Amino acid sequence: MTRTDEQTPESSDGAGQLLGATGAAAFPNWQGLESAPVESLLAIARDDGIPIAWVPPADVLAALLTVPGHEARLDVLNQFENAVVSACEEQIAGCVDEWMSEDVALARRVIAAFKAGHREAAACLALLGSEETFYEVTNVPRRPDGLDAMSKYVKEAMAEEKPAITTKRLDSDIRTWRTERSSYKGLSRKAHFQQPLAPAWGNPWHPQAVFLPLKSLYTPYWPAQGDPAPANLSRHFVAHRPSLEHLSRGHCLIAVMLMASFFAQKQTYCNDARMADAEPDYGDAASSGVSEHTH
Repeated sequence: MTRTDEQTPESSDGAGQLLGATGAAAFPNWQGLESAPVESLLAIARDDGIPIAWVPPADVLAALLTVPGHEARLDVLNQFENAVVSACEEQIAGCVDEWMSEDVALARRVIAAFKAGHREAAACLALLGSEETFYEVTNVPRRPDGLDAMSKYVKEAMAEEKPAITTKRLDSDIRTWRTERSSYKGLSRKAHFQQPLAPAWGNPWHPQAVFLPLKSLYTPYWPAQGDPAPANLSRHFVAHRPSLEHLSRGHCLIAVMLMASFFAQKQTYCNDARMADAEPDYGDAASSGVSEHTH
């Protein structure tokens, strides 16, 4: 089921809290960061497009929290490159479900290329090979028929919420809703809001730890309109006007981290889907989208 009452990260339970005050760490790489402010941790992902869920290791996150600005944080990633790549390898090794066999094979090629010094090639393959998983993990429909199904549900919900709404206005609102959630716009928008909770999630702001890096990754970029090169790693810039300057050492590492972060999260969805198959009343795994994709 799709929720329509989306919330911003600022309205989530994590605002103003220390990580340790919210209960057990949601991700293994957060252990040891109990005194870190939740909002500061989320800001690394939101402002700089750097993954914080599953990777990088806690000591790297701690170092990132001590420096301001994108370039300074890229310098931290470069300094800890070996540790970050090892953490990515560890997460990929944990993706053991047979549904992820193709993902794992691709990820191993990405990491092998990166370690061999072919960082730019590794980054491009990581972004291209991860995109389908971005859609799956965020539960954003990529196919029109998937969006059609969601639109029908949302339209019914809108009509129930506003019984006096005219058919013309309702159709207009649905068209706007579809536009904001289709394809890349849907990914970017989802990075601002919360996923309906599933067994993989703990506190309600945990989804943001995974989703937030997509906010800057999918920032619109139109070279024909003279848009400046984005400061953060940009999927659209890499696709339409790749440059060695943009595919810097730090940005290439972020691309590999994004792959590892989302693949690790997808593995948890696979776990939920398997559990749901074994125990039909288990949780809300179907909301993740992976069970629908794999069955």
